[in-house]
Amino acid sequence: MAKSENFSLPGIGEEDQRSEKRIDFAKRVGLSPGRITQLVNNGMPTLPNGRIPIAEALAWMEANLDQTRRGGKPPPASVQDPAIAVPSGDAPSLVQIKTQHERAKLIALKQRIQKEAGQLVNREEVERAIAARAKAEREALVAWGLRASAVIAAEVGCDPGALHIVLDREIHEHLEAMSQMELLEGEFS
Repeated sequence: MAKSENFSLPGIGEEDQRSEKRIDFAKRVGLSPGRITQLVNNGMPTLPNGRIPIAEALAWMEANLDQTRRGGKPPPASVQDPAIAVPSGDAPSLVQIKTQHERAKLIALKQRIQKEAGQLVNREEVERAIAARAKAEREALVAWGLRASAVIAAEVGCDPGALHIVLDREIHEHLEAMSQMELLEGEFS
């Protein structure tokens, strides 16, 4: 008996060798067999014998399913056939997801270390401190105007009450103008 150069399974045509049963295809794509039946009912290609043509079905899924709403988990690497796999598009790979997770853990660790070292502070505490400092400076400037108006009036020889009114108005206008100024980025770093 002569050996055949082309190996093929007896009773299975070439088309059937590039196809799978629904349950095997479900494992390949990470979906349940019930979901595969739903997809077949929605137009996913099948062969007359009920088997799923792998390449055509993967292409159909890529074209017709929203990868972010697919509902299944990514297929295990052991059941993927790289020769016929269809790229997943914009869906992140497991490696990308793990990398993002590790980066997030690293950022959290750095923040915890900075906080313990006193290099990282609570935002609300900083905002309260800035507001308290601004209020103290405002009150100090207004009080200075009251004290300075009497000294200036004595040196210049004018009415202290009139000078106080003018100086107080100018100080408040100056404070209002300063409160309307936007801070430049990096001004306090």
